[in-house]
Amino acid sequence: MKIRILSTFACAAMLSGCVQSQLATDSKLDRLAESQAEIKSENAMTNDAILNELKEIRAAQISNAELLKQISELKTQNARLLKELSQFRADAAKAQIAHDKTPEGASAGSKEVVYSAKPSATKAPDGKLIVGSEEWALLEDFDLALLARVDTGATTSGIDAQNIQQFERDGKKWYRFDVPDLKGELHHLEGRFVRNAEIYQSSNSDSTQIRPVVNLKIRLGDVTKNAEFTLANRGHMVYALLLGREFMKDDVLVDIGKEKIQGKPAAAAYIDKRAEQLPRKKKEK
Repeated sequence: MKIRILSTFACAAMLSGCVQSQLATDSKLDRLAESQAEIKSENAMTNDAILNELKEIRAAQISNAELLKQISELKTQNARLLKELSQFRADAAKAQIAHDKTPEGASAGSKEVVYSAKPSATKAPDGKLIVGSEEWALLEDFDLALLARVDTGATTSGIDAQNIQQFERDGKKWYRFDVPDLKGELHHLEGRFVRNAEIYQSSNSDSTQIRPVVNLKIRLGDVTKNAEFTLANRGHMVYALLLGREFMKDDVLVDIGKEKIQGKPAAAAYIDKRAEQLPRKKKEK
């Protein structure tokens, strides 16, 4: 009887141990299940992040493709515009040639016809302006055209100036002066003072003159510059205007064997100092 009772207690103890072991196993299984769930959740988040990044990369690729397409379209438009510009230049050259052949004064009441050489003869391969030994130059601010001598031996340009007067404008020194035309009419000009220049006389190397230098806006062909000009009475000289090296540097090439390559600009007034009573080859100062 005792043996049976002990056996029953032993079985109960064993059963209790088994139950506890099963509970422990279940607890471990629950923890494993939780860990698996967490791993699955993390994997899902990682996958979502990867998918989002892939979507962004794809969107960037599409954007780049659109930009490349736009660039290609712009290149096509640019090529078309260049072609149209080339055709426009060709048409303009033909029109200029036809214009050059128009007789002077063909349009009554209009300004004097502008004569120019063919475009190919007015520019050097490097783009510099080709001029002859004499050219028409336009003082744009005064709408006055003067026949100028192009003098590579002179450093500073000069202009025929009479009745020279100094005055002040906005606290700066200026000069006003007159340039007479062949009819004796005076054209009133003004220029901002730049400096005084010491001019050596060609007839006497020991003799010098101090002349004021002013700034004037001048156009020769398609070159427009603010250039320096000495003021002096050049009434005894052939040309009312002399263009020196400072004006020509970097922009102009001189062909001394030709004259008036750039033609005559349209202007309200013209001054041609080559009166017949003056010697044609008189030396300039």
